[in-house]
Amino acid sequence: MITKVTKRVVAIALILSLALSAAVVAPSGTSDAAKKLKIKKKASVSVGKTVTIKANKKAKWSVKPSNIAKISGKKSGKKAKIEGFAKGKATVTAKAGKEKATCVVTVKDAAKGTLIYNMATETGTDATTGKSYAPPQKCNYNEFRWSTYAIWLCRATFYDPVKKGRDFRGRKIHGEVTFQNTGRRDLPELGFSFNYTKGGTDGSYPFALHINAKGLAAKVKKDAQHRHCKIVKAKIKKGKTYTYSFDFVIPKNAMNGDKDPETNKNYPIMFFLANLKDSSPYKPGDEVTIKKCRFTVA
Repeated sequence: MITKVTKRVVAIALILSLALSAAVVAPSGTSDAAKKLKIKKKASVSVGKTVTIKANKKAKWSVKPSNIAKISGKKSGKKAKIEGFAKGKATVTAKAGKEKATCVVTVKDAAKGTLIYNMATETGTDATTGKSYAPPQKCNYNEFRWSTYAIWLCRATFYDPVKKGRDFRGRKIHGEVTFQNTGRRDLPELGFSFNYTKGGTDGSYPFALHINAKGLAAKVKKDAQHRHCKIVKAKIKKGKTYTYSFDFVIPKNAMNGDKDPETNKNYPIMFFLANLKDSSPYKPGDEVTIKKCRFTVA
């Protein structure tokens, strides 16, 4: 009886010993290096929005073509935030050592109401002058009368071929601008334009909004620059503040014909208050202060 019990105890002890040995030898978990790199195969996002692609281990991320989508934020780690810039398809690639995994991201048109720009949230400053871009922005007679470009250039960007930013060409854009006549007299007119010189049937630097105390002549209304313009017959009285809204479609093939002399590349398409200097409607003491400007997808 004692012998049987002893044998049984020895057997149990041997089994426990083997089990403990196996537990010591077996890995506590599989390391990231041992895992096969995996990410989802497909994803979608709208222009102006982001989608997060996750990997099962740390990787380096890239996106092509960069004019369709870009990485927003960190380019390494277990996930990447992808921002849509233009309608189309882009390939997101994750690399970990010699391994590579890809995901095709479909970028859809921006949804109605998507915010393109809001001047109220401006935080930038002019690198040359140190002047803040935040409202209010004062535009005086000297800029009105003699600037060869604009008296106020809005920082909203609708297409930038250099930085390959978000592309809103071909979409109906809803704009709102608020300004005050802070000058010495009633103003006869103001014109707001987009700075592109090519595209569709529009003329160079087409107007989006043109306010004129007497109204525009029939010939002017029919010219290429005013074909899609909202024309308002109204005075711009001294000290008064005005808010105007308008809709505008920048042609899909529009391009700013002007180029940066240093890079020889096209400037981005933006929005500005035209100087109208050819018709010389302004006098010393004239001034406009831009208080608000906001663009959304209509």
